[in-house]
Amino acid sequence: NSVRSAGTVIGGEERGAITETDRFNQITTSTLVATLSKSFGNRLFNTSLALGHNVESARNTSASWYGRDFIVPTFASINNVVQNQRVVTTGGSRRRIVGAFADFNADWKSIIFLNVRGRNDWSSTLPVNNRSFFYPSVSTGIILTDLLQEIGITGKESSFLPYAKLRASWTRVGKDAPPHILGNTYFNTTNSFTAAPRGFIVNVFAFGAPALRPEFTNAFETGLEMRLLRGKIGVDLTYYKMSTDDQILFTRVPPSASSFISYLNGGRIDNEGFELMLNAVPVRSQNFNWSLDFNLSRNKSIVVELPGTLDRVEQSDASVDGFTAQGAGFLGESLFGINGDVWKRNADGVLLLNNAGYPQVDPIKRLIGDRNPDYLIGFTNSFNYKNFNFSFLWDIRLGGDIYNATESALVRSGLSTQTLNRGTTMVFDGIIESSGETNTTPVALDQNYYQVIHRGNGPQFVEDGTWYRLRYVTLSYRVPQSLLKRAKVQNLELYATGRNLILITNYSGVDPEVSSGGAGVGGTGSMGMDNLGIPATRGMDFGLRLSF
Repeated sequence: NSVRSAGTVIGGEERGAITETDRFNQITTSTLVATLSKSFGNRLFNTSLALGHNVESARNTSASWYGRDFIVPTFASINNVVQNQRVVTTGGSRRRIVGAFADFNADWKSIIFLNVRGRNDWSSTLPVNNRSFFYPSVSTGIILTDLLQEIGITGKESSFLPYAKLRASWTRVGKDAPPHILGNTYFNTTNSFTAAPRGFIVNVFAFGAPALRPEFTNAFETGLEMRLLRGKIGVDLTYYKMSTDDQILFTRVPPSASSFISYLNGGRIDNEGFELMLNAVPVRSQNFNWSLDFNLSRNKSIVVELPGTLDRVEQSDASVDGFTAQGAGFLGESLFGINGDVWKRNADGVLLLNNAGYPQVDPIKRLIGDRNPDYLIGFTNSFNYKNFNFSFLWDIRLGGDIYNATESALVRSGLSTQTLNRGTTMVFDGIIESSGETNTTPVALDQNYYQVIHRGNGPQFVEDGTWYRLRYVTLSYRVPQSLLKRAKVQNLELYATGRNLILITNYSGVDPEVSSGGAGVGGTGSMGMDNLGIPATRGMDFGLRLSF
């Protein structure tokens, strides 16, 4: 229930407005699994097989009542609005998916492991001839240290390398479509610009896709786990490569399609990367321990294919400051590109100026940055001295571009230092597009220049998003048990935590970690877009943990 009282400054609702919404969601699931286990050769080989099925049925409905212009200004009720200012909207969706699966596991002496699984789904959100899709996976693991001992290459457990395991897997995962997108949807409208002003009209904003196919992701992963020096050092290295084909994209289509956006198959995105995790205990004694954890990861996402003649796909409708830029994946480039305004140039990169000598904003947005970081690093230290514990985490991002839309908005308002030379004149280095002659005409850097032309030079608002952030620091003290016996308390710990205490970055905007739409925008569209956001708060927590 949302009420805007009479006197609000919201346009069209100055005499008051009310919205009442009722939503119902229900998910019903059914799962049946039968498992068979069998060992062979005096338990040298152990196997298990699971067979099962799963059904999930989801249904939701909604009803919304909207009214404005209260008859009695102080009484907020849907019944207290002018009759022709009431709108009732109802909606809902249904989705059912049925799956059958098998999962086979085998191992030899708990040294070599094999897993094979497969699943077939039937989805109500796909066309009848494409609603069934199968996806398998195979994985294996070998404990190398145990295998070397078993076959006699090494003797007893090594103090230098007590444990090593090699693993690998290949997986194919299927995915269906959102509900109710196969056919066109219709509006029941009361507008006055159609032949039947109170009838149904086609939703021209999104057309149906009756020939959709399921989306598949193929992934290969391999890794190595090791423990060194009697377990004082642990290493876990993972390499992966993923390819998503027949991706279901919700993307813009040409106006000739009589629509703005549609769901389409045809996208393919490749991901490749690695993750390294290290943990160590450099010092371990009776009263003092020092442990550390280190994490390093890198992921590269490339748009390999797009349906039809598309050269990019916008990841969401989250745009920044007058649609000067948005997140988009470009064909043959990063999935996390920045689709932004640029000045018009020829093939040699020379500015193409208008007849007055001003730069021109290209009508077609271009790739002006890559928001994907080169590396992500986490580094945690923990020190224990008797009953005291002190720990802290450094969170590091190396590379990755940020679009500073806050600076763009400041330029538009004349509040940026980039506008300090307004009122002066300059000669832009370029050629007049209509004549091809070298420009020699001075132009005024006036209000129109900064609000329209200057802001259309998107690359000047793209900055490096590298940061070093002290994510948290914690100091705690555990009260000795000898002091708690009389109070019959099992554990009492006092702690103080500081969050987001230090940020080291060359980024000039608010905070390189903010996004334009926050959690309200799905996908990756708003990541790396600093659009009038606020920085992360710095905070302190003080508390105690008590158990009886």
